[in-house]
Amino acid sequence: MSLTRRTQETIGSGATTIIQARFEAEQITCICDVLVKTDDKTFDLYEIKSSTSAKPEHEPDLAFQMVVLEESGYKVGNIYVVHVNNQYIRNGEVVAKELTVVTDVTEKVKSLRESTKRGIAEALKVVASPKCPDISPAHAKMGAFGDWLGIYKTLADVEEYSIYNLCSPGASKIGELEKMGIKKIADIPDGFPLNEKQRNQVHTTKYDEVCIDRPAIKTFLDNLKYPLYFLDYETLSSVVPYFDGLGPYKQLSISIFPACTGKT
Repeated sequence: MSLTRRTQETIGSGATTIIQARFEAEQITCICDVLVKTDDKTFDLYEIKSSTSAKPEHEPDLAFQMVVLEESGYKVGNIYVVHVNNQYIRNGEVVAKELTVVTDVTEKVKSLRESTKRGIAEALKVVASPKCPDISPAHAKMGAFGDWLGIYKTLADVEEYSIYNLCSPGASKIGELEKMGIKKIADIPDGFPLNEKQRNQVHTTKYDEVCIDRPAIKTFLDNLKYPLYFLDYETLSSVVPYFDGLGPYKQLSISIFPACTGKT
């Protein structure tokens, strides 16, 4: 068993709640958001998230932490995700216990124990390999596509009009284009399934034309009735509500209404 010095000292001091404890087991390590000691060798594990629910992508993270703790000689009891209560409304001082919800994910996480161990073994093989694996964002899972696409663009030589710059493509669409051997937006065939924004982007790239829906613009302008009022506003949003009557992530807008008469 290998623990970082400060975590070892904290456990040895008799502390029952430990924040940001770090554990090491051979080649793997983790930092836990919160641990609550239930006996000499058992901890309940808490992961704190800013989301408004416990999500499936939280479970592999917790499963990895569980495996590291177990391989460090400890037992993991219950496992929880602490997340934002989007039903909370501030009324006076913020009540921390009401602002958050604790969701029990013990069974879901523990069911991932063996697959997590296999994943760790595979990851260590990749780390030890002299050859870089395929880093295409098409392999991204569980909502990680957007983040990995940004990373991929820093690692690979991505041209300005590459398929990786297609508007909100998603992993599966990128994977299909890669299998077809298509590298540039201009080379995407006409029959390939795209949404309206993507079709406009492909058309503009292929033909160097600006897409303007003139009939739609004319219809919109024809329906305007003077005087017109324009909404100018500023907003703020926070997980912890600033003012009474607001909940987590609810926007507060401050607006003014300048008018336009249409007269010259």
